[in-house]
This record gives sequence, structure tokens and C-alpha cells, in this order.
Amino acid sequence: MKTGFFAKTVKQFSSLEEKIEAVGWNTGNIVFTNSIINLLECEIVSEDAEEGTLSNFDQFITTELIWLRENVQPWLSLTKQLEKAGDKPLVPISIGLQSKYFKKDFCLHPEIISILKGMEEKTCFAVRGIYTYDILYKNGIRNMEVIGCSSLYQIPLYQNSFDFLKDYKYGKAVSNFRTFDTDLTEKEYKVLKYLSKNCDGFVEQTFDYIQNINGSDSEIDKWIEDSKSIYFDVDTWLLNSKKYNFSIGSRFHGNVMAILS
Repeated sequence: MKTGFFAKTVKQFSSLEEKIEAVGWNTGNIVFTNSIINLLECEIVSEDAEEGTLSNFDQFITTELIWLRENVQPWLSLTKQLEKAGDKPLVPISIGLQSKYFKKDFCLHPEIISILKGMEEKTCFAVRGIYTYDILYKNGIRNMEVIGCSSLYQIPLYQNSFDFLKDYKYGKAVSNFRTFDTDLTEKEYKVLKYLSKNCDGFVEQTFDYIQNINGSDSEIDKWIEDSKSIYFDVDTWLLNSKKYNFSIGSRFHGNVMAILS
């Protein structure tokens, strides 16, 4: 069975704006996309591909539902992929609801519910977590399994022995942090201050570091400006991660890449 993967690729010589759009405003998505390619037998196909190309596939993978917001109507990329898949299964990997505080009455748009019910007739859903599973279940969705993020399955979760820690020597540390879309809390500010004092590198994933957060701190600003790295391909990210032997931060994919390196 041949599987097509609806995914955007980053073109090496495209503009910064085009690259940012291609990774969906978060470079962690290239790690996620790469994990699917590594773990599953599939071939990247454009959602703009012609019927002649699409007819070569028996099913398709989509990641359009990894960032499902409350009450949002179906968007262009999702509807286009559904149209291109036609009667063939469109398999969603890592469906995830965006609810910061795990809202119990999270409301899915009726059109989204209708789309999901149509999709589940042809395939099982790969759901990111229990919270998403419960909300989908309340809305009548049944054909699904909780698998987490596919990126996790690339790393060795268990070691045969931890003897290597006996000889551990501290070297260079790399850090990451959350999306800078809101002001820092007092505790978050202290964490960022700690990172700036103790880490040699900083991996930014979402392009929106805000100057003048909580009154600004020139030392933090300078540290981020001097230390930050942004990656648009997995190989470069892995290669540069080898310069460090410790990673700290709340970014899932940032730490996955550190482990893989």
C-alpha cells in the first residue's frame, strides 16, 4: 500500500518569510515531519498535486489537525487535502487540541466534527493525548488511539545501563524556552535569567522574541541575540547540537533534537 504525505518542504534558497511559513511558524514542525518520514513508509506529496500523481497513492497522511483551536471553521489546507484524498483514507497524525488549561467544555466547530466523523469511517486517528481523546469522544468520535507525538518514537527511551553518568563531565549547555507571545511571569523571568547565566546556546523555534518583556533586561536581550540559533533543516540542527552535552528548556522538540544528536 503506497502512502502519500501532504507536507510542506523548506526550500534552501527561499526567503526567510517563505521558510517561516513553510515550517508553520515553529521549527519544531520540521522535526515532527521528519519523524513521520523516518518512521513510516511514505512519500511527500504536494496538496496542489495533479490527479495523475495522486492516483499513485492508496492513502494519505495529514498533520493539519495537530493544532486544533476552539470553534475554528475548516481552513483551506484541510479542505484541499480532503478534496485531493477523495475516497481514499486521509490519516491524521497527532491530533491535538489547543487548550492551555485543559478546558472541559472545549467547543469544536460543527463542521470540524462532521469532517472528523467522515474521516474516522476510513481510518483510525492518532491522537496526541488523553485530553484530546476525551473531548473528541464527547463529540462522538470513536475510532482513535492515543500515541503522543511521533517525534518521541525516534529516541531511545530506555538505557540498558546508566553507568555512563559516572564519568559525566559538564561541558557546554544549550537551552530553549516557550513561545514569547505573552509577558513573562515572575517565575518564568527567573528561569530565563538563569538560562542566560548558565547556558552557552539558545534555540529559538517561533521567531517572536519580544523585547522589553516585563520592563526589559539588557543582559537577557543581548544573550539571546548573541546566542540564538534558528534551524530550517534537521541535519543542521543535529550537527550543531553536537557542540553541546546538555539541553535544558520546555521545548519538546528542542530537547528531542538534543537527545538525537
